[in-house]
Amino acid sequence: MKLDGYDIHPLTADRWDDFEAVLGKGGLGGCWCMYWMVPRSADWGEGQKGGSKAVNKDRFRAIAAQDPPPGLIAKDAETPVAWARVMARAHHTGLANT
Repeated sequence: MKLDGYDIHPLTADRWDDFEAVLGKGGLGGCWCMYWMVPRSADWGEGQKGGSKAVNKDRFRAIAAQDPPPGLIAKDAETPVAWARVMARAHHTGLANT
C-alpha cells in the first residue's frame, strides 16, 4: 500500500531486516519494542528496564513470524524509515496496571 509517498508493509518475518534497519542492530536501547509486552518491569532480566537484549530480540522476532503481524513498516523507496505497532491491547500485558 502507498501512503503519502511511502510504501507500507506488514511487519512479517520476511521484513525483519527492514525492522532492524529502523531500530538499529541493537534495537532501541535493546528493548526491541518488548517493554509493554512483559507483565512488569521486574520481570526483565539484565539491565533493568532494558531487559535482556538477545531475549527481547528473539521474542519480538518470533512475534513478527506469527499471524497477524505486530505492526507496519514504512519505506521511502528502498529505505525503511519507520515502524508502527498495531496490535490488540491484550498482547500488552505490561499495560495491565498502568
